[in-house]
Amino acid sequence: PVFAGVLTRYGRRAGPARPWFGMVLEEMFGHLVVVRVPEDGPAALAGVQAGDVLVAVSGQGVGTLEEAYRRMWAPGPAGTEVGFTLLQGSELQQVRIRSASRSDYFRVKPGT
Repeated sequence: PVFAGVLTRYGRRAGPARPWFGMVLEEMFGHLVVVRVPEDGPAALAGVQAGDVLVAVSGQGVGTLEEAYRRMWAPGPAGTEVGFTLLQGSELQQVRIRSASRSDYFRVKPGT
């Protein structure tokens, strides 16, 4: 298959990098919960924390992981800014996160 050839040759999918926001989500008890936020990633820099509940992406409510990722990826490639509504404790927070390229974030940095 063509897709496997692209991955083997380039180590990633073809085309522009999908936006990466730096938060790991899980469906729990009917909610999308942020379970991990990599240090210095886009979400961490915007104030997102483990335990936050994702309520909406770009002003549209989300209920499943599939729905959340489709809405996060829809505005454009890595570098696109997207609005999120999060429940932090008992407060709703609006944050804007500029996405990054996941492969750039996890690339080995010089001197490490």
